[in-house]
Amino acid sequence: MPIGMMAEGEYPNAMMVQLTNGSTVGFALENTTLQLLPTTNQVKVSTAENNQTFTLSDVKSIAYEYHDLSTLGIDVISLKSMADIEVYTLGGRKVASERTTLDNVLNGLSQGVYIIKVDGRTLKIAK
Repeated sequence: MPIGMMAEGEYPNAMMVQLTNGSTVGFALENTTLQLLPTTNQVKVSTAENNQTFTLSDVKSIAYEYHDLSTLGIDVISLKSMADIEVYTLGGRKVASERTTLDNVLNGLSQGVYIIKVDGRTLKIAK
């Protein structure tokens, strides 16, 4: 929910990057930094465990919102922990299924938007 619509006592705890392809990528605000890099036409989001870069023209909006982070899977799934992970294209084709770390899976994917199932949670991730 946008900042102006938060209930009293709720403060932004997530940064949501909405992409022009309709997908949204969420980041917990704790230990997260946002950099606009106009010389390279990029937006870079850095967390304690990961860096993600978006082309500026692919970013529709960036909003700071309040979310139950467990519904986003942000604070529940560690990039470095071993887990059973399945990766699907938006068309539903399975492109990976293995026991590994989320970090390893993400490094092995080409740019695009994927549906990732890990530890009973489903995430949509743009890489």
